Amino acid sequence: MIKRVAIVFFSVGILVAYFMNAHKGSKKDIQNMSSKTEDALQKIEEPSNGPESEESVEDDGAAAIEEGNEQSLNQWIQRGGDFNALTADGSSLLMLAIDQDCEACVQTLLKSGINIHVVNQNGQSALSSAIISGDTELAIELLNRGASLESYTNPARYTLLMQAASTGQDKLVKVISEKHPEMVNAQDNEGMTALMYSAKEGFLSTAEILLEKGGRKDLANKKGETASIIAKKFGFSL
Repeated sequence: MIKRVAIVFFSVGILVAYFMNAHKGSKKDIQNMSSKTEDALQKIEEPSNGPESEESVEDDGAAAIEEGNEQSLNQWIQRGGDFNALTADGSSLLMLAIDQDCEACVQTLLKSGINIHVVNQNGQSALSSAIISGDTELAIELLNRGASLESYTNPARYTLLMQAASTGQDKLVKVISEKHPEMVNAQDNEGMTALMYSAKEGFLSTAEILLEKGGRKDLANKKGETASIIAKKFGFSL
């Protein structure tokens, strides 16, 4: 906008100078004035080689992810885009890429060294996003990179192991149980355990993994139901 205004003023200046000085100066003087003005206009029009503003950088990165365009995302990063910039709710671009199911974008951000430990205003992290979306392999990769299960917080005390168990992510349940055995028999505000959730959703293989990792069948929820009772309600036994 500033460039356009400047161009208008310079153009008007040429015309004014011409009419005011036509009878005073020579044709050569006017040509010199026009040449200088054109040079100034050219400088104004020349693109800046400086860094993009923070706002445009963030917008470009998020836009590329929302479009699922890994190539544009990579080019944006190569131009100096701040891949650790956060969205309005404090989410990372990695979380956005996971939510948008853009695996290529996720891998590009991980290779760039993005911070995987960001927790947004809702207590969500890249790890929780991966587990909730059912991306077992990514969740395991993030765990191996040092992502914290404890960073995920919610008032219901619902753990990420419970989430994995309730969606039948056997491989992830095994990894979490081995890394954090204290979570196996943890109970949420309703007294539910990961074993109970797997039983409720009918994931027998998941329940068996939890039993192997020390899951207790005798614990009861606030309704007085044990994992065995819940399993029977849904047609199988533990």
